Amino acid sequence: MPVGLPARQEREFRAQVSPAGCLALAAQGCKLPVAMFGLSPLPRTLRAALSDARDRKVRVRRAAVVDLGRHAESNDGLEARGELARILREDADPSVRREAAMALGSARALESAAALLKALSDEALEVRQMAILALGEVGASSPEIVRALEKFLAAEGPAFRFQALLALTQIQPEAARSQLLRATCDDDVEVVYLAIRLLDEHWLSASKDTGEIVAALRQQAAHESSRVRLAVGLALVRRELALATSIISNVLNATFKIRDLEDELAAIELAGELGMQAAMPGLRRRAFPPPYSIKTSFVWHATTSLARLGDAEAQAAILKGLGAWSRDKRHFAVVAAGVARVPGARARLEAMRGDPRAVDPETLAAALACFTSPGGVNRGHER
Repeated sequence: MPVGLPARQEREFRAQVSPAGCLALAAQGCKLPVAMFGLSPLPRTLRAALSDARDRKVRVRRAAVVDLGRHAESNDGLEARGELARILREDADPSVRREAAMALGSARALESAAALLKALSDEALEVRQMAILALGEVGASSPEIVRALEKFLAAEGPAFRFQALLALTQIQPEAARSQLLRATCDDDVEVVYLAIRLLDEHWLSASKDTGEIVAALRQQAAHESSRVRLAVGLALVRRELALATSIISNVLNATFKIRDLEDELAAIELAGELGMQAAMPGLRRRAFPPPYSIKTSFVWHATTSLARLGDAEAQAAILKGLGAWSRDKRHFAVVAAGVARVPGARARLEAMRGDPRAVDPETLAAALACFTSPGGVNRGHER
């Protein structure tokens, strides 16, 4: 304990390290160290948030903006949204204005479009960036807003190009299509990756006028970034199977870590579903990691895909899992046995009927249904 503290400060210090001291401290009129109990302040009422939004302390105003954002998302949040727009226009601190723009976007405050449009010229970079994203969230699509967003597509900073692409695609996808095609050749990896994902989501997955898009993505199949290459492979898997198989297999077989877990999972599942034998080395490394190594997040997914490809060791691991002591392991094994239609598993699954302690009845029924459906399980390209 610090030496020489006045008596009152000494009592408060002791209370910070003694829960019992906190209770005694309250009776003496001293300030309780609330953090001692891990308690968070109660959310402000609308009236309190409106008042604190004009406090002289930046941290108070910033916290008030967060609470105003919560009120702005309610059915009667018009007053809160109006105050957030005022803060975005008038507050002296850029961090507070940034929070206000974020709150307006989360609240889908369409009436705040004018304030957000003006914020695109804010002197603070962080406010301009958040205003771009918020305009995409609120869905304001006037010609003036579209033109303003398109200007940021030529910005030197890749973060602005990234955010403008996302916002423009949200409010006017067709207007953004040509911009997305150009962005596949951007010199920033993040921008290229986003463009590919958005083109896949809005056009390739919907099978809408895809010829030009497929041609543009094919040109990026040898991109220096494995992240971009995998995005291309996943996007083209239903149209250019040979090319997609080569890309997905090469990325799965490589020893580097795949950054996007969603993409890694999609690649693992597609390898099994579409019979990508070339991907087996990467699948085996995930399904059967070396002793004492850190296991990946997708051990069972990789094991399932291997089993679908006819790997005997993977099929044996699934059969063994059906008798595991752990209910979680049995659950994964039941799912895997059904998805891969493992030989010899059907009788084991049938024997589990009527015993909900062994496995969830709905999971068991779905696994057994895989053995009778003509095509087995085919989830499609879920991303």
